[in-house]
Amino acid sequence: PTMRKSADHYFDEYNLMDYRILSNFGLTTDDINAIRNIDGVESVSPGYEKDVLVTVNNKETVLRVHSLDMTHSQNNDNNYINQAIVLEGRLPNKHGECIVEQSKISENGINIGDSLVFKSGKDDEQISDYFTTDTYKVVGIMHTPYYLSQEKGTSDIGGGSVQYYAFIPAYDFDMEVFTEAFVTIKNAKVESNELNSKVELGDPFVTKEDREKVILNYDTKKKKIRNKVEYYFAKSLTDTITNSVNKNTEIIGLEKIKDLDSGAIITSNHFSKVDSTIIRYMINKLHRAKNFGIIVQESNFFMPGIIGWLIRNNKTIPLSLDHNYMSKNFIPTIRDLLNDKSLILIYPEEEMWFNYRKPRPPKPGAYHYAAKYNVPIIPCFVKIEDTDEYEENGFKKSKYTLYIMDPIYPDPSKDLRQNKDEMRKKDYEQKIQAYEQAYGKKLDYTFIPEEDIAGW
Repeated sequence: PTMRKSADHYFDEYNLMDYRILSNFGLTTDDINAIRNIDGVESVSPGYEKDVLVTVNNKETVLRVHSLDMTHSQNNDNNYINQAIVLEGRLPNKHGECIVEQSKISENGINIGDSLVFKSGKDDEQISDYFTTDTYKVVGIMHTPYYLSQEKGTSDIGGGSVQYYAFIPAYDFDMEVFTEAFVTIKNAKVESNELNSKVELGDPFVTKEDREKVILNYDTKKKKIRNKVEYYFAKSLTDTITNSVNKNTEIIGLEKIKDLDSGAIITSNHFSKVDSTIIRYMINKLHRAKNFGIIVQESNFFMPGIIGWLIRNNKTIPLSLDHNYMSKNFIPTIRDLLNDKSLILIYPEEEMWFNYRKPRPPKPGAYHYAAKYNVPIIPCFVKIEDTDEYEENGFKKSKYTLYIMDPIYPDPSKDLRQNKDEMRKKDYEQKIQAYEQAYGKKLDYTFIPEEDIAGW
């Protein structure tokens, strides 16, 4: 019963979409009916979305406005997809009403009963082109599984990123076609104990051509002159980001590995795009930054902007679906780095769960390489605490405490499989102990968003 309250079930309970369909030309009623008639589709919810500018605490910022179909707003209605979970007040049910997210927008002077005035943000557009009115009264505070992740998306107005979101009745949009459709699939909601599944959406899709161009020719050891130069600048910027993210980070247990004189596999819980900076902060304390690598999924190499550039130009090693690359590049690189006494970070939970506080059962890959190349596992666990300050995206800022547990060494009397399984088991046990020490409670997997998701 405890495992059944995982994030998957939270998503199912509030009917999170399986697919979001977009069109450059919009979606007509005929398009929506065609989608409904596709074999395997359970329900379809057409909708409207538009970014506007609003003033919050004397600052102009981007609000993403979604439509709420008032004919399908009951929780037991399968056509009510990405449901709004009302925390205070009520859903909008009249013209000129809205419900806003529980975040900085509701903590920063916007309360139930206040009004938000929409502005277009573009010289050649008017609010009246898209909405029946420009002023919306706040009648409720909510959250939705659609925005469980920290990222709310980019925008072509304001500062370029969406800061807040709100729902208004669909009839308050004045558009000829729908901008999107949310779809659920029959039999997609299954009972599962899987705590390593993907819950973050929007990873770059890697084509065969992408893989051949970038991954198969990737200079994992930074031997080329140009790559060495780019690594120098990438590392300098990464160190600056590391120091900024971790200015209040506390490390417990550093003494357990300060005399380590070999290569090792570092494992940790995976909850953020920048959580590797916490491990990097530890590595810098050990003065071993020159011998530090991170294994990442190949899709991370195609992330846009500065994050993607940093991933490609630091000592990151892509994990690919290409067997030829894995056998001829990836595995020899891991072997050589460990023989050169490098420390390699692997996230055995595999998928990132944004700000999720609990450790999840590890997959075997990290322990296979530790056992195969006779190096220890350095088990780490990060405690995430909320502060009183807010990020621009509305989540509370976090303070981190890194727990370093006793290294786990392969047993020379056991074979590779025995060592792999035993090291994996010990690592998970130590992470559970660290969690229980950090948060003062026993670990179970009942999912309570406001407790399990930091910054909620």
